Amino acid sequence: MILSHPPSTAIPSLDDDEDIEDLETIRKTLLPVYHDYADVFSPVRADKLPPHRPYNHQIKLTGPAPVPGPVYSLSKQESTKLQDYIAENVAKGFLRPSKLNT
Repeated sequence: MILSHPPSTAIPSLDDDEDIEDLETIRKTLLPVYHDYADVFSPVRADKLPPHRPYNHQIKLTGPAPVPGPVYSLSKQESTKLQDYIAENVAKGFLRPSKLNT
């Protein structure tokens, strides 16, 4: 199913005039066909998670499990970038440390 407009329930609402001005600035850089989706490109909204919904669920892990090793090797620069990304997203609340006993 293709929607003609993005579902408004999936995205937090914008409250600040600054955020609305941000969307107007973003619209100026987009092709007209994408103007209805300007909020998808907003760095303000990218730093927020959508609100919790009744259908959200938690994945409960059972028992201790071995911690998997790296899937592939990373260079020092890649490893640093990855650690920065993880730290940034933990600070935002997008990621959290595992509570699984190992």
